[in-house]
Amino acid sequence: MGFHPSRSCNNSLVTFTNYILRVVSTEEFLVAAFLDITGAFDNVHPLAISELKNAGAPASIKKFVENLIIVRTVYFIKNGIISDKHFAYKGSSGFDS
Repeated sequence: MGFHPSRSCNNSLVTFTNYILRVVSTEEFLVAAFLDITGAFDNVHPLAISELKNAGAPASIKKFVENLIIVRTVYFIKNGIISDKHFAYKGSSGFDS
């Protein structure tokens, strides 16, 4: 449902949940395949920020969305131990603490 007008992640979740509920109630089988388009989420930020600007969104909202899309918090788990917080920035070559 990605990149279709008037459809969102919620539509996908509702549709998938309905399939699961039907299968559980009828004891049928369900196989799911998920497609991850490399870079689709990472490259949407210029459009998202532009749309927010065109819609007259406050600067605080634009900054929140920009931080949500560009700056990601990452944790690593090794031998059952969770690492300290690291930040992954879109376009960077590594992680910064």
